[in-house]
Amino acid sequence: MMNRIAISAALLAGVMSAQAVVTGTISGMTTFGDNGTGWMSQTPVAPGFINTGTTTRNTRGIAYGNGNVYVATREGGNAVHILNATTGQKIGNLNMTGVSGGAVVLTQIRTDADGRIYLVNVASPASATSPFKVYRWDTEASAPVVVYSGVPLTGARLGDSFDVIGSGNNVRMVAGYSNSPAVTGNTGYAVFNVDSTNANNFLSTHYAFGAPNTVAGNFRLGLTFTSSRDSIMGTQGSTGGRLTSIAGGVGSFVSNQTLSSASERHMDFTVIDGVKVLATMDSISSLARIYDMTNESAPALLASVDLTGTDLSNGDGTGNLAWGAVSGKNATLYGVNTNNGVFAYNVTVVPEPATMTALALGLAAVARRRKQK
Repeated sequence: MMNRIAISAALLAGVMSAQAVVTGTISGMTTFGDNGTGWMSQTPVAPGFINTGTTTRNTRGIAYGNGNVYVATREGGNAVHILNATTGQKIGNLNMTGVSGGAVVLTQIRTDADGRIYLVNVASPASATSPFKVYRWDTEASAPVVVYSGVPLTGARLGDSFDVIGSGNNVRMVAGYSNSPAVTGNTGYAVFNVDSTNANNFLSTHYAFGAPNTVAGNFRLGLTFTSSRDSIMGTQGSTGGRLTSIAGGVGSFVSNQTLSSASERHMDFTVIDGVKVLATMDSISSLARIYDMTNESAPALLASVDLTGTDLSNGDGTGNLAWGAVSGKNATLYGVNTNNGVFAYNVTVVPEPATMTALALGLAAVARRRKQK
């Protein structure tokens, strides 16, 4: 009897100490777009701003907030289109009063936890006469306010990648530097925090990391906060991801990250049912992937899907992803791959205790031995 109890206790202890196995699926949201797959190309549903089949590269940014999807584009004029998150139908536009300047007037768009909307330009090169700008809409009906206009790193290009985290006066933003123009210090990014004396103004801090850990432009085309406001991941493609920390205001390199493709660039991070998850999109194939980020230094591929088939040229590698609503084990995900359309996905992530099956088998074996005796 004592031996049987010892065996059962050992099995239980093994279960308690074991790590969980995470499984996941990603598929097109069939209610979204014009072809029943979650891919919105040009017609008939799309409102004419995606411009697939050309090389104008005008549609680069996407965000989710307030139950809607926001797409930033220069196609047919500078605009932020508001889309129904379930169907992709256009339901309105943001007020664009005062949005001007920069090498590219608008590119990336993000929201904070309060639903406020942030839009950036591209400054290339950043200078006093051509500053990097961040606009904020407090509501979908409000006019934009410039909350940052400045030069985090003189002569650098930034604005191709951008992310936002937090709420209230604890919002933090980050924008990655390009490798061109060549500027000393463009191996990192600029971080923006709310000015303690003016909630409508952000102050910038420049972070550089450098060889052998990062090279110029490593955060240019993909950029996301991960599990905290101090943890930032980025990529330009070809060399995988770079995980860094700015805890305590000190920039430090954490690790290289291996991804599945050299052209995985667009990315966003969230937590689903307690599991840390990274979404990426390949800028060449439009193939979207989800990764288990339990170990943020070693993304583990869960699932992938490509909704388009043959993709059109996206020479700049631009676009982005944005997580939508998260409910239990399920989440929505939205993406734009420049010149190839807007995408919507259904994602499911399930943490499964790996040794529950082993426990059942072990206890069954104990029972069999008991019967045999």
